[in-house]
Amino acid sequence: MILHYIIPRVLDRDFFDENGKKIANKFGYLKNSILNNIDRLKNNELEWDEELGWFKDVEEDIEHEMW
Repeated sequence: MILHYIIPRVLDRDFFDENGKKIANKFGYLKNSILNNIDRLKNNELEWDEELGWFKDVEEDIEHEMW
């Protein structure tokens, strides 16, 4: 489910991150994005939309935080 959340957003941005920088290390970006989303799910920061059967959209892109 997390991959289906991350990958379309990265593809829509043509492999640029949410800050507009080209993603040089795609594997590292994906790994960090997955881990960040797992943390957000554990902390109930992502909400499930029963009607859509998917996560509710949020104002900002949250799949990856720069480190």
